[in-house]
Amino acid sequence: YQVRQYGMHTLLYYLEQEAGVDPATITNGFYAGTELSPQEYLAQQIGSDDFRTMFANWAARNTGGLDYLTPEQVARAIAEAEWVGDPDNAHPYIAEIADVEIIDQWTFEPCIDSPPVDPDCHAPRGWAYNVIRITNSYAAQYTMSIEGDASGTEGAASHFMGRIVVMGEDGPVYSELDMTDPLNSTGTVNVSAADTEVFLVIVSVPDQFSSYQRYGYRATIERGAPAP
Repeated sequence: YQVRQYGMHTLLYYLEQEAGVDPATITNGFYAGTELSPQEYLAQQIGSDDFRTMFANWAARNTGGLDYLTPEQVARAIAEAEWVGDPDNAHPYIAEIADVEIIDQWTFEPCIDSPPVDPDCHAPRGWAYNVIRITNSYAAQYTMSIEGDASGTEGAASHFMGRIVVMGEDGPVYSELDMTDPLNSTGTVNVSAADTEVFLVIVSVPDQFSSYQRYGYRATIERGAPAP
């Protein structure tokens, strides 16, 4: 919060240090004379599909505690957000639910089920993400699905990706939802009673890089007996 770039430097750091993007791909953008937004420039240089995957993985790693940064860097980021951030801007989770509240199946739509903080609720804009948090107490199998709206609130075609983050005794474990098309994906994880949290990360990565439109979706979480 104490720099104008806010958190974008964490994405650039992740792309270079964790995703293997050539640093010149990032720095050349300062001298390219482009009118593209930073995200669109990176998508063009890296490749849209690869950049989508990297962005979704970054969103998952943020959800897992920013484990690509040092503990000191994470503590500093939290401290700065507390010093000068507006608490009304802090929405780490679009929804939170306990595992025992999921009776077979639970479905969530952000602009129907979330509190009406603003007219558009908190469905993600382009190149942004929502997180659903499940507090877990028992061994179980979770099947999670995302069904995206075909278009955003201003008509741009939607594109979603999904990640699952399981927080256990040894730290976060990450997995992907398998995409059948740009709007639909499903993934399954088994968790133990020692796994305290399970997160579904819904990542909005459309071809549209401007505007303030939001992209709606339906997330379905099924909870059953763990696989043998």
